[in-house]
Amino acid sequence: MILEERIDKNDQVFAKKHGQFSLITCRALTKIQDFLEMTPQIATPHARILFMKGPKAADEIKTWQTAPGPFELESISSLALPFSGADRSLVIFSKTDETPVSH
Repeated sequence: MILEERIDKNDQVFAKKHGQFSLITCRALTKIQDFLEMTPQIATPHARILFMKGPKAADEIKTWQTAPGPFELESISSLALPFSGADRSLVIFSKTDETPVSH
C-alpha cells in the first residue's frame, strides 16, 4: 500500500489508523533526528527510512549519532537534482528492532 500522509510529533493515532510500513520517506519536513523519533511506531521491523537532504545532511547525521534509537545509518548517496544541479544527499536508515504499535 502506498500512502501519502503527513505524520506529526507525538501522533498517537497514525499507527492505529494506518498500520506499519516497510518503507517511509521524508522530504522537506524536519531534521533527521526529529523525523526518526516520529517513526518507530509506524515502521515495521527492518523498515527503511529514506531522506532527501540538502547541504545540512552531515550536520543532521552528527546530531542523530548522539541520540539512541531503533535505527541505524544504512547508506548515504550524493546526487545532483536534474534541472538545477543542486547537491542533495539520499540518506537511508534501517530499523534495528521491533517496536510494537501502542493501543
